Order: sequence, then C-alpha cells, then structure tokens
Amino acid sequence: MPAAVAALRKHADSPAIVVRLAYALGNMMANSDEARWKLFSEPGFTETLLELLTDYLQRDRHAQAGDLSDPLTSGSATPEDVMVKRDKQHSHHLYPHLPSLTQLIRVLANVSVHPRVGPLLARSRTCLGLLTSVLQHKGLAGSEELVLSALATLNNLTFYTRHQPVSVVHTDLAECLCELLPMDHIEGLVETIRVFGNLTHFKEVRDILTKRAVLEVLVEMLDCDSRELVYVCAGVLVNLMSDASRRSIFGAENGVLRMIDVLQYFGYGDWQLCNLGCQVLWNFCASAADAQEVLGHKETEKLIYVLEEFLDDDSYFNNPEVFGEVDPDVRDAAYQLWEDFASVATKLLDRIEDNESSLPVVPAS
Repeated sequence: MPAAVAALRKHADSPAIVVRLAYALGNMMANSDEARWKLFSEPGFTETLLELLTDYLQRDRHAQAGDLSDPLTSGSATPEDVMVKRDKQHSHHLYPHLPSLTQLIRVLANVSVHPRVGPLLARSRTCLGLLTSVLQHKGLAGSEELVLSALATLNNLTFYTRHQPVSVVHTDLAECLCELLPMDHIEGLVETIRVFGNLTHFKEVRDILTKRAVLEVLVEMLDCDSRELVYVCAGVLVNLMSDASRRSIFGAENGVLRMIDVLQYFGYGDWQLCNLGCQVLWNFCASAADAQEVLGHKETEKLIYVLEEFLDDDSYFNNPEVFGEVDPDVRDAAYQLWEDFASVATKLLDRIEDNESSLPVVPAS
C-alpha cells in the first residue's frame, strides 16, 4: 500500500499511469474490508486522493471549457449539444483526465464502504464538495460511469450524515441533485434518490425537495415499472411524510391510491416494499382525526382488502407453488421479512379501524 500511494503522488501528472494504478486499487478495495482499512490508514492516502481529484477535475473543466469555445464548433449547436456529442465520441482524447477521475472516485467509493472509513470521509467537506462538483459539471449522456460512481460514493458517505448537524454542503448537494431530476436514466434516478433517502432526515433538505417540487416527482414515479426505483422513492416518501405540512401534496397527487397500487402490483411476496408502503401511509394519516376521511373511503376499502390478504400468512407460506422446493433457510428469511411487514400493516389496520385521533409518525431515517 505505501508503494501505491507513493506512485500516485509521483505520477500525478501522468493520467495514463494514474488510471491504471487507481483501477488496480479499486479492484483490491472491492471485496476486502481489511484492504480498505489498510489503504485508508496509509499516511497521506486521503490527502493524495483528494488532491488528485481536485487537480484532475479542474483540468477536465478547463478542457471542457476550451472545447465549448472552439471556433470550429457549429454556431447552431448549443454548448450542451456540443459537450454531449464530443463526450460520447472523443471523451478520452479531448478529456484525458476523465478515465482517471472515474477510477479515483471508484477507489473512494470502495474504501468508504468500510464502517470506520465511511463516517470519517463523510465529515470531509472537501470530499463531499468534490463529488458535488462532478455532478454539477458532468452529465450522464457523456460521462455515465463517472456520474454513477460519484452518486454511488455520495450514497455511501451520506449514509453516515444522520448524526451530523446539517451544513451548507448537504443543502448544496440537495440542490444539485434536484437539478438532475427528472432524467431518462433508471440507474441514475435510483442512485440519485438513494442519496435523497440519506439526506432527508434533515428538515432543511426536506424543505428544499418540497420547494423544488421533487415530492410530486417522487409520487409520480410510484407508477414506474422498476421495482428498485419505486422502492427508493417509497423510502424518501416515508421521510417526507413525517412532516404534516407536506401531506397535502401527497394527497393532491393521488399518492394514496398510487401507493396502494404499488402494494398490489409489486407487493405480494415483496415484504420489504410492502413494509415501506405501509410506513408511508401510516405517516400520511398519523395526525388525522379521521384516518378514513384522509385516506379516502374508496381507497380505505381497497387498502383494507389488500392488507388483510397480505396478512394471511398461511395462504402464502403454505403455497406449494411459492415454497414447494425452497430451502428452509430461505423460507425462514422470507418469514422474518413478512413478520416485519405484518407488524407495521397490523398497526395501520388498527389505526384505520380505531380512528384514533393521533399517533406518532415513523421518524425520518
């Protein structure tokens, strides 16, 4: 490890060498916590990595700015059109630091998975600021791997922010992520919304998402066919529905019926998603004097029907078409997920039927 860090420093001006070193380090960090901690603990590693990222990002931005001012550029093309076209066709030639940036961020992403490293890097404003800058200046159309790596790293790091006070770094990142929505890229959407899931335990970030109409986008995406996208949207909605002031938007966007449709479409057997869906609806009606009135009477009838069906564990776990040849350990794991769902779903049913005036929300996580 000392030799690798020394080599990165020595060859900082040689992106062709740095990209190979970073690629090798990224592979070493991919599956070994021991390697992650050893590299992170190496004196000068963090400083070297962040200095390289800073330098290469600046050089890439200068190259990009020079490309956009090229006098041979067609006058009818917008800067965005030119950037996307040239990124796609000649990115390695025009932007020689782009592959190195991608691999360096991959190293950062893999190292940050370590449970002791992640919280330390999450406190670095320089680190979070650099990743935010990548999102501000590069696009998925021409720099897909780089942008997805930056988003994945931010997801790893912002997971540890829940015990930190909110800062301008977090709100700037939230504003930057809002600019990415909507996008025609499922993986990019999923990674972006995962970061929102970590940041929305801050009320200030929930305020930004409300102001920027992201809540409406999240509710609309509940209609998507991608289970993974629907799952991450539901996770953020749990946090947003913890604030009473945002529930009217969810209701106005037909969120209740959309969430019930999610339970019906994806739910039977997907107990993690069912659990999240019930948490969203629980928070939505948590402070209502009449839960059925808030949910809607037709919606309430449909919800009760769905939940009662899902709470019948015998019809699911004793179904030979589902569990006829399944390993007992797999069955036990599935049953534990169902029990977690059943705990929330039963409370939601009791809440609807008893119509108690107020119950605590599921806290933003």
